[in-house]
Amino acid sequence: MKSIIFATAILVAIAAAQTSGAVQTLTFSSVESAGFSGTGFYCCSPETMTAEPSEITAKTCNVQGSYCMGNQKSGAWIFEIPQLPPDTIFTSIRLTGHHPVSATGWGSLGFRWIGDDALSTDSAYTTMYYPDAATSAFWSGTTFNYTAPLSMFALPSGGRLMVVARNDSSSLITISNADDLAPVLTLTFDAPQISCEGDMNYDRSVDVVDLLAIISGWDNPYNVADLLNVIEHWDSPCDLPGACCLSDGTCMATDAYDCEAAGGIWNGSDTFCSYVGCPQPGACCMDDDSCAQLLPDVCEAEGGHHGGTGSHCIITDCSIPPLNDECVDAHVVSNGSFDFSITEATDSSDPYSYDCEIPGPFGWMEQDLWWAYEATCTGTLTADLCGAVGFNADIVVYEGTCQDMMQIACNGHYPGDGGEQCYLGARVDTQVTAGTSYLIRVGFDGVQYPHEDYGTLSISCE
Repeated sequence: MKSIIFATAILVAIAAAQTSGAVQTLTFSSVESAGFSGTGFYCCSPETMTAEPSEITAKTCNVQGSYCMGNQKSGAWIFEIPQLPPDTIFTSIRLTGHHPVSATGWGSLGFRWIGDDALSTDSAYTTMYYPDAATSAFWSGTTFNYTAPLSMFALPSGGRLMVVARNDSSSLITISNADDLAPVLTLTFDAPQISCEGDMNYDRSVDVVDLLAIISGWDNPYNVADLLNVIEHWDSPCDLPGACCLSDGTCMATDAYDCEAAGGIWNGSDTFCSYVGCPQPGACCMDDDSCAQLLPDVCEAEGGHHGGTGSHCIITDCSIPPLNDECVDAHVVSNGSFDFSITEATDSSDPYSYDCEIPGPFGWMEQDLWWAYEATCTGTLTADLCGAVGFNADIVVYEGTCQDMMQIACNGHYPGDGGEQCYLGARVDTQVTAGTSYLIRVGFDGVQYPHEDYGTLSISCE
């Protein structure tokens, strides 16, 4: 939820900044944060990390005679900065926040663009000792307000910015890191005025006034290309430029008119290719085992199965059924035995309950797989892994479809005739109705790592 609110705030703020053409201010909350501490051996290095603490402490390390008398403590925040228009001029970059109790002590702030680096002890160490820019900080009172070097934002290309806070005095400084009291980064800048295509006088319309502007400025600075641009966009909605996602997965900045003409999907005015996340084409397998590079929604509309981002027809064999890793990819089966492997399976987000008909040590549903089954009888459906699986397994059975499912049974270690449990297996017996759709879900219970990733599911109805 925090990231959704953050992203929405960015979109609203940037829209205001670009349409007014005046000095604007954007305020960002961190998307990640952590507290760091040294250890007895690495006294002055951030060797341990606590993610998203409600308070972050900072103090210098204390070493006497090669013995650690007090570990280094520091904090780090990551802010995601969107791409701003070219020629944006920054006038101020400030980090502000709160101390839960009055603080006193000298310290410093380190700033570094980290790209795709994760928030870790290594990235914090690099930012602390090898920042792109740094500024001194005197921690005092119950609030702080420090200005970052403008050189950090010489090119407003956006990206992930890490800020590390240190305290160089022996006193312990505490920084609030929860809710509205958490540190924020505030950017003040002057963004250039942006018009839509063909709008020569920034009045949000393309009409005779723009044509006269072209004529009056012919050859200085306008030419025939500008004239054709006005004619092409004559009486258009005059949308400000925004990110247009094209069918090949690339992105260009244009208005709705040109985006539609290019067969793209427009993301609206004042959106930027740097953060809209255009869908990427991938291998789309058709029923006849043919393959085409298509966007996910196009693939689905044509009745195909999309292999996901990064997949490609060159290395995809469409004759092999897709992994039944998610409910929507469930293998359609009837009565019989079905071999499977959970080696490449991931954890599905679909809900399940631990309240099983047959008591047993039901665990998690990790690395789960799915099968779709239409009951062949009105009676007892048996889904059985006993003696046929190499890992601790659980089974859940749902009635319905992926869009409307209701759990009707589950089990971990099924008691046999003598009361013994299945070794590394599970079994479900549940009442079903002929012709009704059911979903069978098998997963690793998480109790211990599997001995093997393979198994056989047997399904029968009597």
